[in-house]
Amino acid sequence: MTKGRCSRSTLVARAAELGAKGTLSILFSQGDRPGLVDPDARSITAPLRIALHKALPPPVDALMADIRNATTQEDLRRIRDVDGTLRQQRIVFALLVGSLQRAVTLGLPTAKLGYSMPFLGKGPIWFKAKWGCVLDAQPGSPTMALFLDLRHSQVRRVLGESPILFTDCGGLAAVSWLMPGPEPQSALLREAERFSSLSRWYVLTDPDTLKSAEIGLKANDCIIPVCLDTNPAGPQWLGHILQGSARR
Repeated sequence: MTKGRCSRSTLVARAAELGAKGTLSILFSQGDRPGLVDPDARSITAPLRIALHKALPPPVDALMADIRNATTQEDLRRIRDVDGTLRQQRIVFALLVGSLQRAVTLGLPTAKLGYSMPFLGKGPIWFKAKWGCVLDAQPGSPTMALFLDLRHSQVRRVLGESPILFTDCGGLAAVSWLMPGPEPQSALLREAERFSSLSRWYVLTDPDTLKSAEIGLKANDCIIPVCLDTNPAGPQWLGHILQGSARR
C-alpha cells in the first residue's frame, strides 16, 4: 500500500514493483477519469463492471426449454410444489426464473441480469451464465490495470481458479492458466463453451501440460493456447505475453 500523495507515474512504477514480487497488483481508475497508463504495457486493462444480458425467446414454454440444461435441471425440479425448506435453498434461482418468465409475458426481448466484477470461476458470473447470458463491458465502466508476473506460482494459481476478463482488440476476452491433468482441461473446455460470447480465450500453461491438452484445446476456435516457461530469468508480465499472442 502506498501512503501520501504521489504522481500517477510513481503509482504505476510502484504497482509494477509489487507485481514483480508476486503480489496481485491492481490500479483502479476513479469514476469517469482515464485509467492509469502503463507505458511499458506490462499490465492488462479490465472493465470493473461486466454486464450480463439474456435474449428472451417467447413464449414462456420456449424460455423454460432454453434455460433447462444439465446445470439447471435439478434446481428447476426443486422449485416446483416442494416443501418450504427446499424452496428457500433455491430462492435466488426461483426469483430469477420468475423474473425471466414475467419479462417474457411483458413482451421484453432481453433481460438484464445485473453487473459483476471481471472474474470468472465459481462466482456471480458463473452462477448467472447457466441461463445462457452474453457478457460485455458496461458502457462507461471504470477500469483497472492488473500487473501480473507469471513467474510466481501463486499468480498462476489465481488465474487457474478465476480467469480474468479484459479488453482485447476492442472486445472482451478471458485469460486463464491451465493446470495439469484431465479434470482442469475438461473444466476449462466447459467454461470456454459456456462463455461463448467472449471473442478470445487465452489459455496459458507449461510445455508438458500444453502437449497433453493441445488436441482438446483445438476443438474451440476461440481458444488461443500460449506455452510459457515457468522458470524465466526475468519478469514474465501478462500484458507482454498477451500482446505477443494476439499478433499471432
